[in-house]
Amino acid sequence: MVLRHEGGLERNEDGSDAGGISNHGISLRFYKTIKPDATAWDIESLSITEAEDIYQRKFWIPMRLDEIENQKLTNRVLDLAVNTGMREAALMLQRALNSIHPKICVIDGVIGIRTIAAANGQNPDALYNRLILEATKYYNEISRLGKNHVFLDPWLIRLNDTP
Repeated sequence: MVLRHEGGLERNEDGSDAGGISNHGISLRFYKTIKPDATAWDIESLSITEAEDIYQRKFWIPMRLDEIENQKLTNRVLDLAVNTGMREAALMLQRALNSIHPKICVIDGVIGIRTIAAANGQNPDALYNRLILEATKYYNEISRLGKNHVFLDPWLIRLNDTP
């Protein structure tokens, strides 16, 4: 799903994306956190398999998504993490949980044992729907910053693409 949303090579020639050139959703700015001497050529030659490995190692595992039982939910959290950052995706999940059961988890942007337990203890559809609501609020808020308004419709389309 992430690869479908992120697409292939994006040169970002108009400068609208701060991440710069990207391929399979991996931007040069992000890739330099893995390989500091990375160049545009590294991004251009990035394979789907390499991108999948990066998503696994740098997002899925650190966010402990394999411990959350609802695959639809974890797919969405991963997609949000790739698009908004891991901390923001975790915050959205935690806000969604607390909107169902206030104070069920600490809103700290880290998916830990309490967030995992809370997520696993909820009605999967209810939690997923609350997460979509939280993400919609987030995208609407950040669309008011700088040139982000051009991304709002694509973000909302992405958000409504069921995993």
